[in-house]
Amino acid sequence: MRFFKIIVLSVLLTGCVKDYSKNKFDLQAIETAAAAFLASSEANGFIAGVQLTDLPERLAILNPEEVYLTDQGLYIQLDSFFVQASGLFVPRTHLVNSLKNSTDPKYTRLSGNVFSYIISG
Repeated sequence: MRFFKIIVLSVLLTGCVKDYSKNKFDLQAIETAAAAFLASSEANGFIAGVQLTDLPERLAILNPEEVYLTDQGLYIQLDSFFVQASGLFVPRTHLVNSLKNSTDPKYTRLSGNVFSYIISG
């Protein structure tokens, strides 16, 4: 029984997704690359999952697990565990102020128009 408790505790402690801080990234470069990517996708009417090979280099070097566009903006998923996910989010300009009171996903402004997000599931 003790062994089972240790295994469960280990899974719980290591299974949480990360909360990203502004110190880990070149946020200005991410914002610039994401804004250009959003502008080109808007011009082409593109909203869907993004092939990782189609990403600008500044975003590809983040080694995302998944990247997808929504009508809210660009999600760069860097970590996931079961139904939880976290990463970076660059909203379309008109949505920047509507993220303040969100709880799931929870958004934290890192800089300018770049947010970290956590989806608890």
